Amino acid sequence: MQLLDHYIQLRKAMPGVSEGEEVKITISSLSQHLCCTMRNVNLLIKRMKEEGWLDWYPVRGRGRHSTLVCHYSLRDAARRAFEDKIQSNRLDEALTLASDLPLHMRLDLFGGLRTGLGLYSLQRAGGRQDTLRIPLDSPFVTLDPSRVALWGEAGIAMEIYDRLVAYDAENEQLVPGLALAWESNEEGNEWIFYLRKEVSFHNGKTLDAMDVKYTFERILQDGSHPGLNLFSPILQVDADDKRMVRFTLDGPHFMFPDILASVHASILPKDSEMESELPIGTGPYRATHHSDRILVLDAFSEYYRGRPDLDRVEMWQLKLPLTEDTAIRQTLFPDGQACVIEHQVKGGVYMTFNMREPGPQQNAYFREAIGYVMNAQHLHHDMGRAHTQVISGLVAGLNEYDTYETDETSMEWGRRELHLAKACLRRSGYDGQELRVWVESGQQMEEDMCWFAERCTQIGVNVKLCLGDPAKALHDPYELSGHSLIYTGEVFEDNAAMGVISMYLLENSLFRLAMDEEQLQELKRECKCIISSSSQIDRMRLLVQLEKRLIGKSLLIPMYQMREKHAYHPSLQDYRVTAYGLPDLRRLWVKQERRPQNGKKINEYEHYSAYIPLW
Repeated sequence: MQLLDHYIQLRKAMPGVSEGEEVKITISSLSQHLCCTMRNVNLLIKRMKEEGWLDWYPVRGRGRHSTLVCHYSLRDAARRAFEDKIQSNRLDEALTLASDLPLHMRLDLFGGLRTGLGLYSLQRAGGRQDTLRIPLDSPFVTLDPSRVALWGEAGIAMEIYDRLVAYDAENEQLVPGLALAWESNEEGNEWIFYLRKEVSFHNGKTLDAMDVKYTFERILQDGSHPGLNLFSPILQVDADDKRMVRFTLDGPHFMFPDILASVHASILPKDSEMESELPIGTGPYRATHHSDRILVLDAFSEYYRGRPDLDRVEMWQLKLPLTEDTAIRQTLFPDGQACVIEHQVKGGVYMTFNMREPGPQQNAYFREAIGYVMNAQHLHHDMGRAHTQVISGLVAGLNEYDTYETDETSMEWGRRELHLAKACLRRSGYDGQELRVWVESGQQMEEDMCWFAERCTQIGVNVKLCLGDPAKALHDPYELSGHSLIYTGEVFEDNAAMGVISMYLLENSLFRLAMDEEQLQELKRECKCIISSSSQIDRMRLLVQLEKRLIGKSLLIPMYQMREKHAYHPSLQDYRVTAYGLPDLRRLWVKQERRPQNGKKINEYEHYSAYIPLW
């Protein structure tokens, strides 16, 4: 611990003491505050006095009170320590320091993070190093690509790992990835993939067919793996030689290449231990540090598609209240000069019912009543949000947007809806018991549910809102217990059809966790039929039909999609947003400012602001 950290610790132990105020204190008390021996206390106090931070008037004798006068405020000391840690790349320490301070001081620190978030460049003897710092609002539960469930995890896994097949979002088609080509027999139950030559993993090993075999057998041999349903059609994986892999399936599966383009099919090196080491893939970035506070990715110079331009990406865990978020945003672009790109999130916010729990939600009339109450158009109108769009379904192609008009007819329909809800409620037999609603934490989701609870009161439904953490819900089987309704959202990958199928089949999907065994079996049968179809048009038609049945049974109440805006410095070039809301790190590059021609020294440090709305 550095001297300034000791001083901050001392000042935090005396929160009511002002600068210049005399404090009577014993060496023993100082020893407890500074968590060190009495001998070391004297050394630390002497050094702090030399720095001019305090005055110390000792009185000899055990237990006698000496006089301490602090001159350096906790706010100023914390700001200096925070900036020093940021500049020296000790990000874990900086975030830990900030998290232990009072709210108003955290606001001060994060509000001054102009040099913290976004991209900064350091001029060094070996050249320029470009680092992009991105905020996240929750830690990564796992970076095992076959188990990722949160969109932040999936977005980073897409950069660490590669797949046999890639999905070109711009042209909406599959393209070669780690496999140069692939083919199937006429029945669609046997697929062969031909691997590229000399593809390197981050640990220096060269990719071969045994790695592909290991990747999928690792999933299939784990009876509790959340991806088992997605990959269960695979009966056998054969490494015919080092560059050819043969998959034998349990029937026709013409969507199999789409499945292999999913993040969950990312290729691992054989015999890798995901829980005991940093993740290893073949992607453009390799993980070099991972803690509860930060994940660091460094450019992989041996990447087979060419080294990315950014040298480093740092994912910071900043669980900030809205006020702190706003403080950062306001200081990133004080002159208002920024490029802005809008990102339409695939998927959407929805309500569903916990069909694994007893209660009135088991009754179709009750679910229909809630559907009338939870009307997306009226929510959109009442909230007046410009960045959300009402949807009739989550599936791409089903999103037929409706414009809500605030005329007398629509308002009268709003009143009629509550009458219909009451009528359904009477037929359901609901007797007024309290129902717990699991709400994904976040300001907008919470506002939605306060609106919902008020409308429930109007028809006599008694609800209790319970904020929940999706990461915990996906890994703790008891998190959803006791809750009748669930309000959450889903973010799909670029291949939206594959995203929907993952939502229906992956065991770590919140929607699937809410369904009972009968619905799960129906989802599995329907998805198998969709995957087996050789026509992409037919697959989308079947997906739409499946979703309509879920909506018709009031098992899925779609609400709205989100539009996010990224703001960034014009020096950041080819700035594009991936499906998971991250900048496309494979394409982003920095247009360096023109070097001075008048002999002036080049700045060693340059900052390029970027606001990435991840919290």
